[in-house]
Amino acid sequence: MDRLEGRRREIVSVSFSLIQSLSVIVWLRWSFIQFDSLQNDSLILKRETMSGMNCFNATPGDTTWMLTATGLVLLMTPALAFFESGLLRAKNTLSIVVQIFTGVISLSLLWFLFGYSITYGNDQAGFIGGINHAFFIGVDYDDCSPHATKVPAAIFALFQMMFAVITPLLMTGAFAERMAFKAFFAFILLWEIFVYYPVAHWIWGGGFLDSW
Repeated sequence: MDRLEGRRREIVSVSFSLIQSLSVIVWLRWSFIQFDSLQNDSLILKRETMSGMNCFNATPGDTTWMLTATGLVLLMTPALAFFESGLLRAKNTLSIVVQIFTGVISLSLLWFLFGYSITYGNDQAGFIGGINHAFFIGVDYDDCSPHATKVPAAIFALFQMMFAVITPLLMTGAFAERMAFKAFFAFILLWEIFVYYPVAHWIWGGGFLDSW
């Protein structure tokens, strides 16, 4: 019975990994198609963003590397799940894998809704960003962010999303087997909103530490 249960967990874990890997491949392919459509007129993008920055020297090489790095960080999440499950008792393997993949989905959605905006949006008194980029409004493939003037703003937002997602998930190893799923889910969302977003804005988003 234990051997059968272990086999079932292995199948579920491998299935999760395959699904995420296929998702990364499809997403990367779609991103390349979107970027290629911007290269019809010129190999170098020189566009002005809503904030007045110029998208200079944005070559396909810069953008390709950012897409590759984004995909690699995304692939770190199933590796994190398998690493941490190897440190737990066998009966909790599926639990930690589900926690990691649930965190990826929920934190990605949170970043899309308002996370990117309050991290890299218009500065508000040096402590938090505005909501001008909520739902990725104004975050386009043919414009550049003032925080990354050599790659399209949408790709920069996706790249930063990967780190916003994996950072709280790295903490799961500290309280694995010690926290119920509901408590885990609430914790990572609250930590993301009240710790990661403000601190990231202070340092990289134009906050009061960015000018030091």
